[in-house]
Amino acid sequence: LMEGGGIGLSIIISTLVATYSEYKNENSFRVLQEKASKIRTLCLRGVDGKKPTQIPIDFLVMEDVVILQGGDKVPADGELVAGSIMVDQSSLNGESVPVEKTARKGLNGDHKHGKEEKEDLESSHRVFRGSVVEEGEAMMKIDGLGKETVFGKLAIDLSSTDKRKQPLKMKLETLAQQIAQLSYAGAVLIAVSFLFKQFV
Repeated sequence: LMEGGGIGLSIIISTLVATYSEYKNENSFRVLQEKASKIRTLCLRGVDGKKPTQIPIDFLVMEDVVILQGGDKVPADGELVAGSIMVDQSSLNGESVPVEKTARKGLNGDHKHGKEEKEDLESSHRVFRGSVVEEGEAMMKIDGLGKETVFGKLAIDLSSTDKRKQPLKMKLETLAQQIAQLSYAGAVLIAVSFLFKQFV
């Protein structure tokens, strides 16, 4: 009886630990998402489209012109239309050395990109969501938002590959299986012992 109780308690504890861990991860992700949605960026709005206005990044739309300054996190993918900045793209390519980005001369952000060029982190005229402006000031015309950004596509790829079980979850499942096997073996032994006592 004591063995059965111990086995049951172990299963309950392992289940509670797994549930708490999953809840904590989901809650942390939700909090980060809420914080990210409250980040504001300086965008040219107004009737003439030339008034700098602070707006939440969730309200940005295609072809908005965003003002980027030192310390800003780039909110979308786009082409620089004015200025020059040094950008840290380590969140996208792991390279911690800042790279220079400048506007193309005379195109005003209307350059047409093929898919490969649009996602080319080496481009000296394009900036990408998730990058951080180290220094300088520039204006960017948005041509990629949300899941259509390089950052968004990376996040989707990571979430799909992250369907692999987490190490803690795998250990807990293995433990639960071992406990279940022991409980079956224990139940058989208890039954055999009981029958033995009845007939001997």
